[in-house]
Order: sequence, then structure tokens, then C-alpha cells
Amino acid sequence: MKVTLIGTLPPIKGLSPYCQELLKSLSKNIEVEFIGFKKLYPDFLYPGGTRVKDNNYKTPEIKNAEIRNILTYYNPFSWIWGGLAAKGEIIHAQWWSHVLAPIYFVILSICKIRRKKIVITVHNVLPHENNKMNNFLNKAILIFGDKFIVHNKKNKENLSNLYNIPKDKISIIPHGILEVVSIKDISKKEAREHLKIPQNKRIILHFGNIRNYKGLDVLLESLKFIREEIEDIILITAGKPWENWEKYEKIIRNDSISDIIIKKLDFIPPSEVEYYFSAADVVVLPYK
Repeated sequence: MKVTLIGTLPPIKGLSPYCQELLKSLSKNIEVEFIGFKKLYPDFLYPGGTRVKDNNYKTPEIKNAEIRNILTYYNPFSWIWGGLAAKGEIIHAQWWSHVLAPIYFVILSICKIRRKKIVITVHNVLPHENNKMNNFLNKAILIFGDKFIVHNKKNKENLSNLYNIPKDKISIIPHGILEVVSIKDISKKEAREHLKIPQNKRIILHFGNIRNYKGLDVLLESLKFIREEIEDIILITAGKPWENWEKYEKIIRNDSISDIIIKKLDFIPPSEVEYYFSAADVVVLPYK
């Protein structure tokens, strides 16, 4: 049996670590090919000119796997070729971004005509920005699936209820740990020295791209109350804003908390991630 995976690989950021580990694991037991992207999104979709790629992050050689990065967002012929070139009896598509709906619609339509079995891993059952258009695009892609994969029981319930998908077609496979970089067991002292943050403070970490649903505003608004109880705190917010930062800055000014905030408002490369988590006393992710 041969499986065709559709998704992204390094140096493209985002979902690529997940796809890379999935490809490596599957290739140990079956023949697998990967159809990926040369160019994923237009640059204007990324805030502040954030790069879609990290050229320091590369896909290692994977035995028993054929990798073809042939898709581009701007060339519909590459979408058609993606559908026609897929060799697997099973197509396993990673579905995570509504911007890619036209590309996936073309590829999966062709695969369906070719009588391929289609498995879709649904990474965001409930869209981050929940609106009628995103729900429509979800339905337009999910209609092609013969089987579905989600990461937890709640996602299975939501997928079945929202899109009328029988539960026996949905499998739960936990996300797992992605070995993007080797863990170095960095000490708290070493991590704080590397990041140039105080050794004698209690560090709160908010990590990841900054978007409304991630609730950084909730954390900022609570900070003035926290400092009344714990004087020696510092909040590190590490990640790229995907929206206007001014609304967060307004909270910081109004609550006079700028002296206890360290802002690292950019993409944090994989090689730096361990330093942030090792430096922190607590991680706070107040998703809405």
C-alpha cells in the first residue's frame, strides 16, 4: 500500500513539524509520498512581513519517502498537477487553513474522480476566527473525506455534531510530541542568562503567535492584580502579533504595568524555544 500525504514541510513554518514527524513515522512501515508547497501564502497575509519560511530549518533525508514540493498558491495548474500526480491508494490531507480551500478543493476533487480514498486530519475543527465563510469552507473540504482524524475526544464530538459526520468515520489520534530540535536540558539560570532576563524574578511566560482568541488581553488585565500579591513578577510575551498590537499596548499603559513586561514580539525560532520555557516559572495560555 502507498499513502500520499498533502501538507507542508520545512523550511515552511507552522504545520511543517507535525507533517515531518508523520512522514518519518509512516515511512518506517509503508511506502509514502509527500506532496507539499513551494509557496504557501502570499506575503501580505503575514503580519508585519513575517517570513513564511525559516531557511535554518530543513527537512532531513527520509528513507522510503518521495517528497515533491510542487504546489504554489498562485498557480492553479500546480493544484491540478497535485491531484493528478498523487500515486497513493490513500490520500491523507492535512486541513488547517481556510486560505488553502481553493487548492484543496481542486486536488481532492481530482483524487475523488480518480477513486482514491481520502483521509483528512482536521487540525482546527472550530475555526480560530469563527464566521460563516470559514464554516462554509470547512464543509466544502470535509465533504471529500472518507475517514477523518482529530486529536481529542472533544474535537470528535464537535466534528460530528457540526458537520453531520458519523462518529465511526472519525478516529482520535493524539497530537504527540514533535521533536523539532533536540532537548538540551537547559537550566533556569542558563536560560535566563541567554535571554538576558533577571535571575531573581518570578517569570510568567505567554508563548506563541498573538491572536485575539489566545487571550493575551485577559492575562494583561489580570497582571495588575497579580502584582499586588506577588511583587517580583515579570511577564514575557514571546510571539508575533497577528493583529494590531496597540490594543494590548493600551492595557499596558492604562494599568501602568510596562515595568514588569518583557516583549519579544517576533517569531521565535525552534532553536530558541527551550530557553523560554526553561526560564519560566509558569506558562499561562488563557485561550478564549
